[in-house]
Amino acid sequence: MSDPGRSMPDDSGLPQAGHHTTILRCIIYRPMRGTETSLPSYFAAAAMLSFLVLAVTGPLLQLNYEASARPVVDAEGRPLVALTLRADFHDPQSGWGALQGEVLFLPWSVEDSRPILPFDSLALVLDLPATGRPAYLPAAYQSVEYGISREMDFGTTIRAAHHYAAGFLIATLAGYLFLKLISLRRRPVDYGLWLMVVALFLLALAAAYTGSILPWSQLGLAAAEIGLSAVEETIPALGPLLADLLRGGPTVDAATLPRMYALHVTLLPLLLLPAVAIAVLCRQRKAEGNAVQVHSELRGSLTSLCLLVLLPLAGAITTGNFSADSLWVSLALAFLPPIGAHAAVALVSRSSKQASDTLVWWPDGALRFGVLAVLLFYTLIMMASLWPLPAASAGDIAADVSAAAVPSEQLRPAWYFLPVYQLFNILPLPIAGPLLIAAAGILILAPWSRKLPGALSTVCYWLSLGIVGGIIVLLCWGAYG
Repeated sequence: MSDPGRSMPDDSGLPQAGHHTTILRCIIYRPMRGTETSLPSYFAAAAMLSFLVLAVTGPLLQLNYEASARPVVDAEGRPLVALTLRADFHDPQSGWGALQGEVLFLPWSVEDSRPILPFDSLALVLDLPATGRPAYLPAAYQSVEYGISREMDFGTTIRAAHHYAAGFLIATLAGYLFLKLISLRRRPVDYGLWLMVVALFLLALAAAYTGSILPWSQLGLAAAEIGLSAVEETIPALGPLLADLLRGGPTVDAATLPRMYALHVTLLPLLLLPAVAIAVLCRQRKAEGNAVQVHSELRGSLTSLCLLVLLPLAGAITTGNFSADSLWVSLALAFLPPIGAHAAVALVSRSSKQASDTLVWWPDGALRFGVLAVLLFYTLIMMASLWPLPAASAGDIAADVSAAAVPSEQLRPAWYFLPVYQLFNILPLPIAGPLLIAAAGILILAPWSRKLPGALSTVCYWLSLGIVGGIIVLLCWGAYG
């Protein structure tokens, strides 16, 4: 039985006679479509919420960031260097002390090739550069590790939330594309929406890549060097020109950082905003079928929750590897909000007395979106609080750009770059680059394979799934190989 106090729309989507047919009521009581209550729609909504977190935390971090590779100097114009304590230190006269592993920013005497120490005995516990060449402290690194992480209120939490939200955005977009791809044989995909989500995914990866360079640490310098070298060697004709434009010259140097910063905070957000808006409009325009509280969704939701979320988390806890460094923990927590919200709503719907009611945006859509938002924000806050990003280390700073080109095993990127990272490790760039572009092209054009003749369509479909399987293998190989 339907609730007599509940205002239900008719088949036209407008409120029934006797109600004020205002635009607001038409929007609020618009019937939800079947594709708007499916699991892929929860992944899409989670991606939108992750983008919102990035849009809020990004400007807050920007207020305390300096996009410059210039050396930081003290009041007397002497460059500062970062040195690590090998043991606890305490000066009995002044009462000043520091703990083992703490990083000190000290002025460097260029004439004497040594740090200028506030206490002579401090030299006994300092890790001094064996080469005599110090790692001067770049302004960008100092603004991240000191200005944001130490001086800014809640700076460590905001920075960690921004970092993890980027992973959530990429994971949920990838999950949406994967769910659409595996259902391609049963259900056609809207081509325009598919292309917009692919564009969002690529833009999110580009934003994450440029963001990884901004701290100007060894990992950031290595990412700039490897990534821009790949652009130069894999893109025909325009590769060298584009790489020189992004680097600011033939090599990665101080001119590269402002360019990456401009891309990260200006150009890429200007492309992401309209892409998100167009994707939302395409999704609303192509929504199909009246949504009802379908009880059969519960089994699929609970299966996905157990296999993709609970099982990896239980395994990580059992093995003592429950941390953000674990690939499966990162993916399971990214999938928890959309899959958990879908399972929770399906479970409530099963016991609802209105099982035959058509769903409308208020209150049904608001309830679903609210459950998802609470789960996602709580998960992000929990991760940012439990696992703040690692503290500064003097070893993170390269004495020069060439010093950042250490063996790749020592510089492991974020999990979403691991497939490309591993591919570049096992194959030379002239082979890995074209192979990567060809695989991406096949996946992007996968929905059009339905228009091909029967046998060829089947081959293209399984080829697309094979490429996805290869990506998963490279992901695991890069994480645990």
